[in-house]
Amino acid sequence: MDVERLKQEQLRHQYLEVLGVTSWLPRTALPGAPAPADWVAEFLYGDLSALEGDEDHFDEPHSLESPVVTPRKPLTSAPVSSKDLHLDEPKQSLSSAAKTDGASRPASRESTAPLPAVDLAKREGKVKPPRFKLVYWVFDKVIVIDSLPPQSRGSIGRKAYQTLCCNMLRAMGLSAQLRLEPYTLNWPMLVGEGLDQGPEEASKAVRHKISKLLREHQPDLILLLGEASAQMVMNRSEALDELRGVVFSYSSKISAISTLSFTQMMQIPECKKEVWADLQKVLPIDV
Repeated sequence: MDVERLKQEQLRHQYLEVLGVTSWLPRTALPGAPAPADWVAEFLYGDLSALEGDEDHFDEPHSLESPVVTPRKPLTSAPVSSKDLHLDEPKQSLSSAAKTDGASRPASRESTAPLPAVDLAKREGKVKPPRFKLVYWVFDKVIVIDSLPPQSRGSIGRKAYQTLCCNMLRAMGLSAQLRLEPYTLNWPMLVGEGLDQGPEEASKAVRHKISKLLREHQPDLILLLGEASAQMVMNRSEALDELRGVVFSYSSKISAISTLSFTQMMQIPECKKEVWADLQKVLPIDV
């Protein structure tokens, strides 16, 4: 019998016992498994006498037929006293321990360096986008930009609006022939709280449309009808009462004047006289 082999098995079983694993070796052949080695019939865990004697001692067979099951040794615990747990010793306070620990360690430059102040600026509230609807009417010498109620639908197609606009231009001595189909600009154009659609962006969009029209048409006057039209085109924040009748210089060759909208003139006919009084400041127009 190989003594070294038995020593290895004894050591393996000791490891397994420490881990709490029960190990056994079959002394007879198991179904579907290879036949056990010859030394298995002679192996007995815990029997160290065979390892101390001659190797020939292992040549004698043992009359054991059942597999050896190594019982797990019960874990015993010795009584624990308060002395073992050091309960009688006075505890060091946390503050003194921290001082001692801090004194034993060298101070770090990084820990003592002051932290930069954080600038917690107040977050400004988002400016709500203005709500308006503008209609662009393009004639030979005039561009009319009218303010419609934001909730209105199909107003620019109404014959009454077009008739009123044409009559006003004829009274000014201008051609009432439309050069383009009326164009409507709704604001805000997109839906989304994260989008910047404040007054500045709205004014840029309104003036951008005028710039596109000026590429093909060269008017002498821009009529700004209603508060939204005057504020957005001229980028002003005053109310219509302060902007009415004011003549602006849109460019070196184009003037602009603000007055009441077609909607106001349709709802209150007396407003037509006020509009006509405002328009006197830009008459006569060189036709």
